[in-house]
Amino acid sequence: MSLLGKILALINVFGAIGLVCLASMDYGKRQSWAYAVHRHDLMLEGMPVNEQELDADSVPRVERISEDTLQQVFNAVGGNPVPTQKQEVERVKRILDEKIAAAAQSKSQQSYVYARILLPLADAYKEREQMLTCRAHFATEQSANALKTRCQQSFAEAIKPDPRVDPKEQRSFAGTFRLAFRARPGPPADLFVSDLLQALPEEREKAKSANFDAVYEAVIEKNRKELEDRYAAVFAEALGEAPPGGTKPGLGTQKVVIARLLHGLCLYLSEGPQAPADRSSDQDNLVKSAAYAQNLNRVFAVCGVRAGLNAIATRAGELVRLSDYVLASTTQERTQFITDHTALIDEIREQAALVAFEQKLFTENNDRYAAATQVVKERTVEIEKIEDELKKAREATDVEIRKLRDKSYDVLQVRQKTRETIQRIERSEKAIRDLEKQTTTLDRRNQ
Repeated sequence: MSLLGKILALINVFGAIGLVCLASMDYGKRQSWAYAVHRHDLMLEGMPVNEQELDADSVPRVERISEDTLQQVFNAVGGNPVPTQKQEVERVKRILDEKIAAAAQSKSQQSYVYARILLPLADAYKEREQMLTCRAHFATEQSANALKTRCQQSFAEAIKPDPRVDPKEQRSFAGTFRLAFRARPGPPADLFVSDLLQALPEEREKAKSANFDAVYEAVIEKNRKELEDRYAAVFAEALGEAPPGGTKPGLGTQKVVIARLLHGLCLYLSEGPQAPADRSSDQDNLVKSAAYAQNLNRVFAVCGVRAGLNAIATRAGELVRLSDYVLASTTQERTQFITDHTALIDEIREQAALVAFEQKLFTENNDRYAAATQVVKERTVEIEKIEDELKKAREATDVEIRKLRDKSYDVLQVRQKTRETIQRIERSEKAIRDLEKQTTTLDRRNQ
């Protein structure tokens, strides 16, 4: 081969090497860009819902997520990497199940835990009111006992008809119970009271024979069971299972439900093991905490920014809708307050009139008592004087009795002597009569 051929061959070799280098550099850059796009899509769409979710190329998405990628994604949000959204739901459920199991010794305490978990997920006004009632009254054993005492006192008042009101105009048992409950201090619990009244007989006479403690415990269990079923239904839908009486959700629906569930649980999960019993008054500070920011970022990491923002927007819309219910309820409660206030004012006026009458009667009786006390004192002085005179009279009488006893003894002696004298006279008279008879006999003989 000529020199020129050799030079050209060498140039071709260098050219081939250059092409190989360029191809390698291009492939590396393409892989880098592809990974960046993958991470961008992962941030936007989140983790796959389950292991069966496919990408655009009909490849399971979970297979495209390496262990290094999972570590990079989750290291910034507390670790515990999970390749699917379903596994994240299972992880959260295990944490919540432990807290629920720790409160299993008390039905009211378990209802409180369920209510705090489910409150951010409530989308109906009735459910929200039920959970707020459980959170307000079942936070501690003292608050639960206070609610029961309040209900017992209201029940005791409701079963007794007002003797001052005509039987035909008596307020109903339920109306009297509600008014008595609202008149006593404490947080509202209208929904719980409605459940309690529904379990009790409507008629006052039949309600008297009801076992209030048993009915009360049954209502507590009813509330706990409803919250337990709601808790199971929420997680069943998030885990892709068919809720009771429902159908199995599709992949898109499941993804929306998971985002909403995890976002709603951020506050509760951010409190930590040393949190007080109720952090509802400290939510502003909790939202600003590092724990809440980490949990919220974890929601975005698991569900994706798009689903996370949709969950926030959906929740915001639900809160706006619930605020309308709250405003309407506030108006209704104001009207009810005015009605209750009027009824209580009337009752207070009646009681005030009764108190004034009783006070007047008490004053009169008190004056009579004072007068009677004065008379008693005067009579006491007179009695003491009479007793003193009686004592002296008794002493004088005793002296006279002793004298009379002595005189009686002397009279007795005189009578005895008189009796003896009379007996002697009678004997003498008899002797004289005998002598007279003898004399008469002798005279007759001498004639």
